[in-house]
Amino acid sequence: MALTMFGLAQTHPPEFLTGGVDNYNLKVSTDAGVMVVRFYNVRTTEAARDELAFAEWLANEGYPTPMPLRRPAGGHIAIVSLRPVAIFPFVEGCVSGDLSVSLARELGYALVHAFGAAFDNP
Repeated sequence: MALTMFGLAQTHPPEFLTGGVDNYNLKVSTDAGVMVVRFYNVRTTEAARDELAFAEWLANEGYPTPMPLRRPAGGHIAIVSLRPVAIFPFVEGCVSGDLSVSLARELGYALVHAFGAAFDNP
């Protein structure tokens, strides 16, 4: 698995996480804590790299989003079976079925603020 490319070792069997649209995600316990291993099935490596750079920017700006891990060799992406793979720390939260109107509104405001700031700081 991609874990070794990030310097991690699996400690328990992975658990499939539902909800991915163009990727699939596994929750994996590792020697460095619980992680999410994301396998990109549709996005190109370049598109995945852009997504991860944006996630890193959001985390650095203080938005409550997990910081994607970097590989010891550099970068956020490993290639497994010709597809990009990324790893994030696992964060407890709700899935879309648990999304309330007030939470959706709050997320919408956060996205508007984040995208506005991103356009101001490319």
